Amino acid sequence: MKISKTYSHNFADLIIRGKNLEKELFDIFDLPTIRAEKKIAPTLKENVRNRLSTCGWTMDPQINIAYNPTINAMKFGVGLMLQTGNITRAFYDLLKFQAMKENSRIECSIMAVPTVQTSRELGSNIANFERITNEIQLYRNIISVPVLIVGIDD
Repeated sequence: MKISKTYSHNFADLIIRGKNLEKELFDIFDLPTIRAEKKIAPTLKENVRNRLSTCGWTMDPQINIAYNPTINAMKFGVGLMLQTGNITRAFYDLLKFQAMKENSRIECSIMAVPTVQTSRELGSNIANFERITNEIQLYRNIISVPVLIVGIDD
């Protein structure tokens, strides 16, 4: 797996570049031994988590200390989620990012999702880059947190 597509919502790419996280992000998702197939999601997530941790990302930070929901990782005011589940979870993740931004926990965010073709290989109704980048336009007045959406595939 690797990052093959990116989409910047509200200039997230510029913020991430300014924090010198762009190359690190691409390196984290450079996983040539992992191929898209059913039931690969846990292996993909474990590999990404290990790489994030090695690079100094805080793992599983809470959205708010008074509540249980978390995101996958955070570093330098940038939140990150890898979503390989149902498409509805991706939009929930965007709300998590928005809440963290509103509470000054993050400045911007990264959402990694499979491309549409890769999502079909993983299962049915899986979150995918094309749908999220298209539909985030519908919510541009609601989701104001900068989000770099990255599409991963073989």
